[in-house]
Amino acid sequence: ISMLTFRKDPILAGEAQQLMRELEQSVWVVNPRRDDLVSTVEFLVQEARFQLSQTTVDIRTEISDIPERVTVLGSVRRSLLLAVRGIVANVLSHSRATSVRFSIVAEAETLRLSVEDNGVGFDCSPARKGHRGFEMLRTRIHALAGRLDIRSSPGAGTSVTIEIPFSSLGKMPTD
Repeated sequence: ISMLTFRKDPILAGEAQQLMRELEQSVWVVNPRRDDLVSTVEFLVQEARFQLSQTTVDIRTEISDIPERVTVLGSVRRSLLLAVRGIVANVLSHSRATSVRFSIVAEAETLRLSVEDNGVGFDCSPARKGHRGFEMLRTRIHALAGRLDIRSSPGAGTSVTIEIPFSSLGKMPTD
């Protein structure tokens, strides 16, 4: 298939771009040269920006205090990537947001990732069932000994915060 074919067929071009993106993500997960926390954070921000790039949703990113010498295992990188992808997909599918704040901060031996939107919000009380995506996210984060906090109410937007101890990310520096 030539580049000319892609230019003539936007659907094929989109599918090819998606396949390339998935291949890039697969390589990133297993690449040992990308197993540090700084690279992980950069890739997660890149993923969120990419997902929102074809929309009118504005994204603001805030990153601070990310230590350079924390190793992040490939399985953990994959879990974090899937978490970010799922959270942003929920924003795009359900929130009708115009703005998203994506924040990653490291403090007190914990990585904290937050996504806040200004969308329509929803009732997230425990009695309300049917949030399968959030149930899967909670399972994924708990498997990393992490904590998931979801705050929302109708008309007030949504905030999703993930906290994962550095000890669950991989190897810690020895000095």
